[in-house]
Amino acid sequence: MDFEKNAHSFRQYHASGGNVLIHLMTTPGMFVFLYVLSKNYVDPVFIIAANVVHMLLVWSVCPRFITLLTCLQHVGIVFAALKIDLDLMHSTIGFLICFFGQDLGHFITGEPTFLSTYMSFTGGLAENWLRLLLEHTVFLTPLVWDAFCELEYPLIAMGVEVGNVFYSKSLGVGQQADMKTVREWTRAQGEAVDHTIHHWFSELPKNIYNAYDRLAKSEKIFGAFRERYPARSYNIEILEGMNEIYQTAPDHYSSDRVFYNQHVDGPWCFFPGCYVFRALLSMTENTNIKTIFPLERSHFLLKTGDCIAFDFNREIHYIEAIRKGVHESRIALKLHYVVYPKILMPLGKFVGWLTTMYDQIARWWFLQNLTPDVNTGKFGTWLTLAATYLTYQFHFKIGAPNVVRLVTYCLIEKFVCPGAFLYLSSYVHYGQYIGTYYYRQGVNYGQFLRTATVFKVIATIQLVWLYIDNFEYNPISIGLIAVGGLLAFSSSRALGKERTLFGQELGHLEEKWIDCFPYNLGIPHPMITGALIYLLGIGLMPKIQENYPFYVPLHMFCYTVHMIQEHFDIHYGRRVFTSPKPKFD
Repeated sequence: MDFEKNAHSFRQYHASGGNVLIHLMTTPGMFVFLYVLSKNYVDPVFIIAANVVHMLLVWSVCPRFITLLTCLQHVGIVFAALKIDLDLMHSTIGFLICFFGQDLGHFITGEPTFLSTYMSFTGGLAENWLRLLLEHTVFLTPLVWDAFCELEYPLIAMGVEVGNVFYSKSLGVGQQADMKTVREWTRAQGEAVDHTIHHWFSELPKNIYNAYDRLAKSEKIFGAFRERYPARSYNIEILEGMNEIYQTAPDHYSSDRVFYNQHVDGPWCFFPGCYVFRALLSMTENTNIKTIFPLERSHFLLKTGDCIAFDFNREIHYIEAIRKGVHESRIALKLHYVVYPKILMPLGKFVGWLTTMYDQIARWWFLQNLTPDVNTGKFGTWLTLAATYLTYQFHFKIGAPNVVRLVTYCLIEKFVCPGAFLYLSSYVHYGQYIGTYYYRQGVNYGQFLRTATVFKVIATIQLVWLYIDNFEYNPISIGLIAVGGLLAFSSSRALGKERTLFGQELGHLEEKWIDCFPYNLGIPHPMITGALIYLLGIGLMPKIQENYPFYVPLHMFCYTVHMIQEHFDIHYGRRVFTSPKPKFD
């Protein structure tokens, strides 16, 4: 067997991290249930012997690292199969669930199956289908591990807070002509002096409407989305009901002030996986107004043809004048797109409709308060700005994705598995640490800080509560907590929050050698070492060991993995990116 040739073909149909993740669960599950089923008819010794032969075959053709992963997995498979006792019906059902679960992974991610390339109802059987089927079956586990190792976006980074701000340039010859048409028409309608001017897409003259429509369908804009949301898995649709031509005015006290304050445009932030993007396509050679994304720590001075798209319902942003008191007419198209996984089409379309309805209602309210020359108008402006500020604080300090996570954990606790919330919510920040330190590319640093902090606080509160609730006087435990806490706290204070949370590794801080206490003691990784010491102290409580035997060891395991990662500087390549997008000054 030419493993590399088969692996190359297999990867083409397993390029999605979600699909590979499902295979990493269903493939070993399929073998487990197959062996459980076999136990009813053959001696377990034959199962062990068959796996030994299987691993020898893998060793003879596969790379050594893939062989190691496969062998470790099959040791677990055989161990689980020998421990599990199921009758014929239940083991068969388990096998079928795992078998068809692999097809479900392909369906969810929009990837065709490798099997369909040589066996299908429409294409028939390939000439060498039997050999391919045999190789595919025997070497399925190493093929999945190979696909895992070759993923462009590694699974370890699936929980990383990657930015949702996309930049593109839309400057084809036809697009230049369309922009000129829209720009000249907009200027002919009058200059924005006292307040912004808005021309709604549905009300534009036919020729302007058509030019606008062609710009909204730009291949460059769609291409920027497709780099993150591939066509095989996601739909991207234009929301025409939200589109408009927008002309800025000087900063003054009206509802326009909202653009100069940090804000989020929409409220529908609690629908995971479905996004509405607002894209700003600049029509003019702007030299004064910056569009700023504080969480992502990027800013853009949009010139003619520059386009920046961001999450309408989640991304904090605002505009700022470089030269105060200088007004420069700025014309931009506000383009809107809903992006959703194909498998979530009903939900995605619903989010698009909801956001459009909200935008049209907000548009009406906004226009009522453009010129607040009476008390009611002033109150409406105050109300708009107050709501904007509260929404900004929510997204800056907590974030909708974290609320969704916590609500999901509560529902699992309530209806599925009592006690699950403690475990589900206590280790999220470790995933953020490990994944972010490893991946580093295009990370939205502000969102990472927010998520890591929220779940670190939750985990700490739960550790303290468990310790108090299960407390028995133990001087060794108290001493370890005191020493470890002092070491960890002093380390964090010496580094500062951002240097503690990879500000240097992600390129936001300059490289700096820290030599104050406790980094002058020669203790390796004093912050994590201190954490391991105080966790050991917490774990010494007898009642915690009895009632929560895995809770503290899992904390210590996660910290140890991250310490090893830091010590050997294990990350995805050697190039470090603060953002995959250019920044403009």
